[in-house]
Amino acid sequence: MPNFMFEVKISNVSRNNTQTVTGMYGTGTGEGFAAAACPAGTLVKPNGELPMEGYTAQNLTNKSAFYMNAAADGTGTYGDHTGIYFSSSKDVDVQNGYALGIKTLGLTIPAGERGAYTECIVGETYAVGADNFTTVPNGTTNKFATIANGLLTPVDAAPAAGTGVYFELAGTSPVNQGVRYWGERYYIRARRSAES
Repeated sequence: MPNFMFEVKISNVSRNNTQTVTGMYGTGTGEGFAAAACPAGTLVKPNGELPMEGYTAQNLTNKSAFYMNAAADGTGTYGDHTGIYFSSSKDVDVQNGYALGIKTLGLTIPAGERGAYTECIVGETYAVGADNFTTVPNGTTNKFATIANGLLTPVDAAPAAGTGVYFELAGTSPVNQGVRYWGERYYIRARRSAES
């Protein structure tokens, strides 16, 4: 099983009702959109509003659901809100107040389906899997990661001014689902380069 995952670890997400939005992953937007499967933890950027289901003939769009394309790099909006989102499939099925143990950590959002996407906020800490990196961080010299085509690229130094959002690598821990070892969880802290 591929080691893609995403978890919010240190965040104010419970106080920020706009941090997680609905999206559909692929390339392009509107009539030219081509849907694709989206692994958990893929970094994306919104590229236009999705049509409102049931009202496509009227050309109505949903103001809180977006076409999502892979983030080519760390450029985004200014301030703590970056305009860059993680594919976020983790949840626990709760029925009548009881957690059923059906967890969705690491699941891929199927092509053409709407899914949850959580905005990356500067200063927050997240956890991702080994396959969310272009190469697995070496644990010694790799102290940071930049964004390249929806994935994280480990680097030894913080990126140059004006390159936007990047991540500080903040340790690892094992991921166990029940009694089964799944892989390593990589903690990443969102940062922003100085503006040039």
